[in-house]
Amino acid sequence: MTNLVLSPPRGAAVVGPRPSVFAVRLGLAGIVCSLLFMTNLTVTAWERMSVLDTTMSDYVFVPEIGWMFGAAVLCMCVAGIGAMAGLARIHLLGRGVLRLALALAVLGSLLAAVFPTDLGESLSTSAQIHRYSAGVVFFCLPIAVVLVARQLTGVAYQVRYRRALYANALVTSVVLALFMTSHLGVMPEALQELNGLFQRLLFVLELSLLGQLIVLPLRFRGPESLRDQTGLVGDDRRLHPVAHIEPPQDRADVDLHRALDDVDPLRYLAVGQAGADEPQYLTLPVGELRDPVANLQPRPRTREVVEHPPRHQR
Repeated sequence: MTNLVLSPPRGAAVVGPRPSVFAVRLGLAGIVCSLLFMTNLTVTAWERMSVLDTTMSDYVFVPEIGWMFGAAVLCMCVAGIGAMAGLARIHLLGRGVLRLALALAVLGSLLAAVFPTDLGESLSTSAQIHRYSAGVVFFCLPIAVVLVARQLTGVAYQVRYRRALYANALVTSVVLALFMTSHLGVMPEALQELNGLFQRLLFVLELSLLGQLIVLPLRFRGPESLRDQTGLVGDDRRLHPVAHIEPPQDRADVDLHRALDDVDPLRYLAVGQAGADEPQYLTLPVGELRDPVANLQPRPRTREVVEHPPRHQR
């Protein structure tokens, strides 16, 4: 079966989803607040904790401002909610792996903010929940970005942004691998001392991934400017050619064959059909054999009576 691809005519209005400005603002506010809290912690505890070999979770033990660490992670959770709401508004979130990955990232951020870590080698239940929740966030966000980038395949005006998503996810995955290997003691001892630096760099990259997901709905063209592009339509929420096209014309002109068009003047309606048209279908074969020249003469177009002289008898 051949699939017919419908492309909208020029000037056609394409019915498309509008992005949620509230979701974008909520997500961006979460990212900005998270950066501010974490930056304040880093500057305040600069002399107490080394950014090279101390993990960010230990910021919770900084006197008087240790609560900012939980607030920063909680703001990251809010940013994830904004990203999910924005993607759902443009029908890009779906119900499969992408929704699951973002939901786990949001839940992991919430648990990491509520359950703090412990000092020392023996970990309590709270510290274990914090550690595994943070790991879920670090792994799920790059996966979600790759899934979103795959769904943008075929959208011509999103080519550069799709490449930026892939590139950022790749860099984040490399830094994540460096942090995990240094944190677990797999890397050489000299590189193990940089696990704090790897984690802070990873935190910034994770926030940048969230930022890309948050502003993505704003990059989708609205119904007024979308022309000849692939849209997000269909029950499976995947990319398909846009088929819901509504030309900016009066619907009566389309459905009723120009029912509201100008009425033709009466002089055009008074012109009747030539009387010789009806019997011509029967006499034409015979007439062509008898007198080919006579058949080339034009037929009368008015209602005047035309008398034909009798033909020569042969």
